[in-house]
Amino acid sequence: MIAAKRLMQKAVNRRHHHQQHVQRDNLKPEDLDLRIAVHYGIPSTASLLAFDPIQGLLAVGTLDGRIKVIGGDGIEGLLISPKKSPFKNIEFFQNQGFLVTITNENDIQVWNLESRCLACSLQWESNITAFSVIGGSYLMFIGDECGTMYVVKYDNEGPKLLQLPYCLPASSLKEAAGYPSPDHQPIVGILPQPCSSGNRVLIAYQNGLMILWDVSESQILFVGGGNDLQLKDGIVKTISKVDNDIKENTSYHLVEKEISALCWASSSGSILAVGYIDGDILFWKIPTSSNTETQRNEFSSNIVRLQLSTAEKRLPVIVLHWSQSHRSSNDCDGQLFIYGGDEIGSDEVLMVSYLSHDYSMSSSVGLEMTLLFDLFSLPLFHLPAFAI
Repeated sequence: MIAAKRLMQKAVNRRHHHQQHVQRDNLKPEDLDLRIAVHYGIPSTASLLAFDPIQGLLAVGTLDGRIKVIGGDGIEGLLISPKKSPFKNIEFFQNQGFLVTITNENDIQVWNLESRCLACSLQWESNITAFSVIGGSYLMFIGDECGTMYVVKYDNEGPKLLQLPYCLPASSLKEAAGYPSPDHQPIVGILPQPCSSGNRVLIAYQNGLMILWDVSESQILFVGGGNDLQLKDGIVKTISKVDNDIKENTSYHLVEKEISALCWASSSGSILAVGYIDGDILFWKIPTSSNTETQRNEFSSNIVRLQLSTAEKRLPVIVLHWSQSHRSSNDCDGQLFIYGGDEIGSDEVLMVSYLSHDYSMSSSVGLEMTLLFDLFSLPLFHLPAFAI
């Protein structure tokens, strides 16, 4: 019985060796171009996130040019960029079935999620430093290191990417804004104002200057930041995560502050949260109409400061993300997710703060801020690379 088993094993081994020999002889170069056919879970080196709330899709960009798209019912798809380069921007054309990515090499890519392939791409000539999709359209705002804003359109019939003739250089805003020219200052943030159909856009420059621009009327609606804005006594308030006491700071001066993160903190775009490299978070009241006669001075002085630590040296605010509270009818009530801003050397955690806005104060924006909790498990995901 044992001898029979040995004979059968020898026969199987000889046949397997013969098949391997035949397969080696028939191999072609294209047979060795192996690709990942199936992948489950979050890929390694994940660095960017994008979410389509309408279709319930989550896209995860990696440092090696992969994109994992995750949907409901266990649906997952893996997209691989021809250029194995990290992504610096990723965003959905919401409810359209397309995803836009921008690589570190400034290659703008549009992905067709239905066919799971790259629809088209456009190599940008300058270094892209800010990017945003206009909701409900195929239009995109592009900001570069020279301070110029462009508009790009995705043509689905082509398919192709088209750079539209609309261009807004920083130099053209100098006289109208009444501020030192933001020339050679990179655009670090472009946020279309909610409920404006892309007609109003907030442009943030690295040196702290922020301009709300009306695209259709070609006029400035709001100017904030810069290096010459002195806040009035009693307007700026701080909150420490240690004691949660709100203290007035009558000697605070807003010198030139480098912006590191920003997001809308209301569903109407009336409040803007801005994080700075020195760890400060400022809340700016922003106009939501096109009446410019009295808005600039009125709104530029309505500023509240959130300070997560009383330490002199604090971490830069890397991530700001606001989520509206569905339990409140106030469009400004919600949770603010903050990464950074704490004392240098402290644990790197994601903090969640509840914001309740009270507009009964005519001279400033009133905010009731409560630190909810720290998410200590998140450092396991290397959060410095994440952009929420």
